[in-house]
Amino acid sequence: MKQNLQKRFLALQKSYTEKLSYIEAQTLQQQSTSPCSNSQKACSPSLQNGSDDTIGAQKNTLEKLLQQIEIELQKSENDINYASYDAKLNRAEALFEELQESIKPTWKKVADSLIFQILVVVLLKSFVFGWYCVPTGSAEPNLLVGDRILANKMAYWFSPVKRGDLAVFDSPEIPYSKKWLPYLWQRFVGIKVAILGLPAGPENFVKRVIAIPGDIIEGKIEDGKPVVYRNGERLVEPYVNTLPLIAVQKMNGFFSPKNPIIRMLPSFLTWPFVKRKSENCGGHPSWYTYDPSVSYDDQPYYKLDAHEVIKNPLTGEPFLRKAGEADPYDSFMKMRVPEGKYWCEGDSRRNSRDCRSWGFLDGSLVRGKASVIVYSINSEEIWWLFDLIKNPIDFWTKKLRAERFFNILRNPLSESEQQ
Repeated sequence: MKQNLQKRFLALQKSYTEKLSYIEAQTLQQQSTSPCSNSQKACSPSLQNGSDDTIGAQKNTLEKLLQQIEIELQKSENDINYASYDAKLNRAEALFEELQESIKPTWKKVADSLIFQILVVVLLKSFVFGWYCVPTGSAEPNLLVGDRILANKMAYWFSPVKRGDLAVFDSPEIPYSKKWLPYLWQRFVGIKVAILGLPAGPENFVKRVIAIPGDIIEGKIEDGKPVVYRNGERLVEPYVNTLPLIAVQKMNGFFSPKNPIIRMLPSFLTWPFVKRKSENCGGHPSWYTYDPSVSYDDQPYYKLDAHEVIKNPLTGEPFLRKAGEADPYDSFMKMRVPEGKYWCEGDSRRNSRDCRSWGFLDGSLVRGKASVIVYSINSEEIWWLFDLIKNPIDFWTKKLRAERFFNILRNPLSESEQQ
């Protein structure tokens, strides 16, 4: 036992000796910046005597402990009080850790703190809750472009996905890499860094769960209207968008992609700032829910600017998509949802790419359940600060949707319908 404790002591003593010169330098620096260095009268008794939180006080206490332990080691094995020796050694090791933390440069303390905070945020975001900005209008009018939502990632840990849930999931059209490093990058970071060979991660979608494993799903067009049957029963879907959609072209970002400074920098640093059309639709017009009975300024969901609305050059009327009209993919054969799969569709059916296009959703891609709209801004900008800078007045009168702040997203189906 003495041999083991002696090894610990010698290792501690060696580590302390190696750092002694730096510790003494830091002690002198702290003394020179202390108010006691210029005026002893200005110091409290605790500072004059060396309070426990100074480097000098920690150093002195540690050296006394090391001396006591060394004296204890000189005794014969039968005379050593091992309980006392072990307690002193534990205290000395703890003091040395505290001393190392005290002499750590400020920049390193800040860096360590930042790394720890980032790690905590990543863990929380990956396994507890997700923070998402809604990029498209596929779930209108229940979710709007610019809604910032929290997704509960623990919702499906102990209970299954239910019909009527607004599920958050990764796009099934962008596969994950089979190599572990690119996979982790896609999964937890998602920004493309071409120079390092790191691919972009899949987009996150929010869609309504229509059918769960074991359900028989079928899409039909009846009287020119799309309808969905589940287990032979025609669904009544109160959450589906009943308003038409209007074509809108927005311009986001600040700088031209031809700007020489922008062209010199890597794309993953500049993409939020580069001017681009309708970020959420790859340069094509966005389709927003629109109430024809009221003006652009009085729209219930999106305050529209006339210059952003795309109009037919022949008639001068805006391009509209009527709600409830059938698209070819609204009709699909009767299918049983396999185990581990789901059938999801957007609430704004005429503006949603979903299971009607790419088939069943694999359960491994489901990340959580959309639970609350934290706040909402009528903007496609990646960072709302951009809109505040460009529209300092309209931001508060047209962009900010205060009525949507902290809205709880509830499942509209009854308990029996959800199961």
